[in-house]
Amino acid sequence: METLRCCPEKLTSEDFEEVKKIYTDEKVRRYLGGITPEEHVDGSRYEIVTTI
Repeated sequence: METLRCCPEKLTSEDFEEVKKIYTDEKVRRYLGGITPEEHVDGSRYEIVTTI
């Protein structure tokens, strides 16, 4: 999927800390079933970066 304004790139391990902020941000996660505990996000590091 690509548009003139949106050109997603494959995530890398360097992106993990920024992605982690999305999973643990209460304002963002309010509409996505609540925040994910930080230790769960840390434990899923490989899966998060390789499946998104």
